[in-house]
Amino acid sequence: MEISKICLNNAFFQRKNNNSVHEKTLNFSTNPLSCKLLNSPSADTFVKSPESLSFTSNRGPAGKTSEAFILKGIDRIRGPYSGIPMISRDTMEQLCDRIDKANSPQDMMNIIRPYQDCLQPVQKEVFYLVDGYLNKYPNASINECLASKLPTSVRRLGEKERQILTTIHDSLDTITFRPDKNKLKRVVNDGIRKTREYTTGTNKKGETVITGSNFRRKKLINSFKDVKSYYCDNNNEFYYKSDERIFTPLEKLYESLPESKYDFDAFVVKYGQPNKSNKEIARNIIQPSMATVEHIKTVKHGGKNDLRNFMLATDIKNSERSDDNLATYTRKHPEIKQYCQWYTDDIIGLIKDGKMKGYEWYPYALKETLKNESAGEIVIDVSELNLTEKQIQRGIAYYEVAREERLTRANEMH
Repeated sequence: MEISKICLNNAFFQRKNNNSVHEKTLNFSTNPLSCKLLNSPSADTFVKSPESLSFTSNRGPAGKTSEAFILKGIDRIRGPYSGIPMISRDTMEQLCDRIDKANSPQDMMNIIRPYQDCLQPVQKEVFYLVDGYLNKYPNASINECLASKLPTSVRRLGEKERQILTTIHDSLDTITFRPDKNKLKRVVNDGIRKTREYTTGTNKKGETVITGSNFRRKKLINSFKDVKSYYCDNNNEFYYKSDERIFTPLEKLYESLPESKYDFDAFVVKYGQPNKSNKEIARNIIQPSMATVEHIKTVKHGGKNDLRNFMLATDIKNSERSDDNLATYTRKHPEIKQYCQWYTDDIIGLIKDGKMKGYEWYPYALKETLKNESAGEIVIDVSELNLTEKQIQRGIAYYEVAREERLTRANEMH
């Protein structure tokens, strides 16, 4: 039987305007299109044996993540890498627009307050600090709040950076000759010197500012990557296990250097200086909670732009994973096994509520992709859906037809 064309209808998902905590709200903030099959073929048309059932695609759409449209409108779904509810892109744009138009720092905190459960750990700590400070000093600015903590945070950040850099320096002494090793040591020594010079003072306006040299984490990491590149292929995989054993502990040390996204003191040092506005700081409290489309198998490792290779993750976690394959990232963060299950449970809940019509097969594809890409480390349970293999395969076949039509239309437009 020939497959009939799939038409995308305008049966929009009803939007909920409830800002309560995650347990009470899991919804679409936009209006993703649902798929409806006209003159559907029988399920038997698409049945394959269990051995041949596959979720792998060979072609991707014109846009990098355009096939994730069914996911992009989901609000407050728990992140697969953090377990924390995420904010959809559309909702985030609305929140940032409201922050930009807010009349006072207190108004900005009031805009963020209903989304406290979505804030990442460091950003949540900053929110509580600022919220409490503004309650005590109603006429103060967010910048003034952070500036009040700047001397303490500068000292603590310098101590943390110096301790890590000293460990890196000592580790480099135990390594046999490597290209550019001496250059890397010079960068490390320069970093140690600069962290000793960290201090704060007062400028002509009476504002608290950082004095002395400022250590640049990025410069150090780039130097390390230059050295490492001699021993890795194009996929960033080591040629020899012996080199991997040498560089992996060093890499962990470099990655542990504090960043404003992940470290409270680094956040205060970055945003507690006079040139940072209230709006910029408020945005950086909430923006790391935005859901972005994540390639489960990264593009660098050959991952396709296909819904079967997509899930949502916050930009902060997407950046943290970088180009790590999922197996490597899971070994670094074994807790994501549970978080991926929570993410899938939330997707299943949406399906049961009728909000992902035509995509009931997605959790099964997600299960297969996560298991394959994590080398069997992530095994999620989708038994609550009770779909048969025939139903799964038919849904995938419908998706393939619609996907090819979207790809064709996109190519024609260009």
